[in-house]
Amino acid sequence: MKTDSRDPYLWFLDGHTPVQTNDVFEWFAFIEKGIEARRVALDDIEFPGSDPVRISTVFVGVEIGARRAGRPMLFESMVMGGPLDERIRRYATWDEAQRGHDILKTEVMIEAHVFANDVRRKIQEVANGQSTDGGN
Repeated sequence: MKTDSRDPYLWFLDGHTPVQTNDVFEWFAFIEKGIEARRVALDDIEFPGSDPVRISTVFVGVEIGARRAGRPMLFESMVMGGPLDERIRRYATWDEAQRGHDILKTEVMIEAHVFANDVRRKIQEVANGQSTDGGN
């Protein structure tokens, strides 16, 4: 990653390497290539009985949030749907973003499994005539 203190904090990708620019036209030409040129990973996870959960990780092209250890956060993962809806993670490099996406996907699958088990337990309690609202 090449970085300096120039304003504005605009970035494009050279392969998987972020490159800072102060040329708005150069930056915009990269952004115009579309989301697929910036996409690190995308997963739609289907779970029986619920809406699918989408996890998207992209290169944003601008610094987002505060720097961490002096490094700009240029990639973002977001969960859309499910128990972790709107969970966001940010990264400085493509490789970190790929690993972070995979970790977030695992977290979503664990949460979905826990949620499904809770639903099954409540259904079983109702089927057995047990109260699920504290006895009221």
